[in-house]
Amino acid sequence: MAQPIAPDYGQQFLLPPALEDWVPADHPARFLREFVDQLDLPALGFVLPSGSEGRPPYAPSLLLKIWLYGYFHRLRSTRKLEAACRERMALLCLTGLISPDHNSLWRFWHENQKALRQVFKQSAQLAVRTGAVGLVLQALDGTKIEAAASGYSGWSKEYMEKLLAALDKALDQAELALAQENHEADGYRLPAGLAERQALREQVKAGLAQLAADGRNHHHPVEPEGRRMKVGGSNRFAYNAQAVVDSQEGVIVACEASRQETDAGQLAPMIEQARENLGWPGRPPRPWPIPATARARICKPRRKSNCRCWRRQPRANPPATTPTPASVFLTTSPRTP
Repeated sequence: MAQPIAPDYGQQFLLPPALEDWVPADHPARFLREFVDQLDLPALGFVLPSGSEGRPPYAPSLLLKIWLYGYFHRLRSTRKLEAACRERMALLCLTGLISPDHNSLWRFWHENQKALRQVFKQSAQLAVRTGAVGLVLQALDGTKIEAAASGYSGWSKEYMEKLLAALDKALDQAELALAQENHEADGYRLPAGLAERQALREQVKAGLAQLAADGRNHHHPVEPEGRRMKVGGSNRFAYNAQAVVDSQEGVIVACEASRQETDAGQLAPMIEQARENLGWPGRPPRPWPIPATARARICKPRRKSNCRCWRRQPRANPPATTPTPASVFLTTSPRTP
């Protein structure tokens, strides 16, 4: 009877194991290692660590490889990345058995956010040179990403104005009581809760100033950049994320997260970003090609304001649709009707 296969934890290696043998030849970790090693990190804007005291800092290339591996496998938490450096075989090979702590990973990301965008552009241009981006058909789509904040704890403009008035009244009373106490006692002490009220008052004033600048009526103290958007059938604080994807290999060639509630006006900036990321040569803008069957007319709707629209005449035998080359979208600008 054959013996079942079971691990032998006391087995020793005749020769030391090699890191190159831990992952197959076609593993994405090998591509990440070669890609980062070929980058000129100082030219891209990465902060190089410098210091002669204490423990030597981690190399920026090492931390960049860990973050790119995390993006590839949807690991965005620094603590999860720290644990993955000790548990995942591919990451052990990619880091050379070095396990940076989560504080070092966070400081690297915090100091090099703009440089990481340049790495994204470099990866998009590399995809073009290797043929992963076909430049035939590219799709743009957006989604709402819910902010890490409860909608019930958000502040409306009316609530903030009432809260600011109540805080001003409470602070005036506290200052009057403080002035009376100073005449009677030699020591100086702030009344209970005065410092907290002043901090809350400054926070409310900053929120009202932001609402006035943005022209909105809702503010969240935890996520001040979040905006009220429709997410999953409910109105919550969220962000508007847009992405442009090439149809050949599904490579993302442009992405952006904004505070705009709707998708109106997102097309032109995303097209311009895709052209910049792909390194497409710039050309002078020209109007959109208008079919011969399109006719302009001035219509008078029910409201008082007039609008100008385009009406396409139907064809008896419509031609077969073909994908529009991406060069048309990357080298043109929308025509104002």
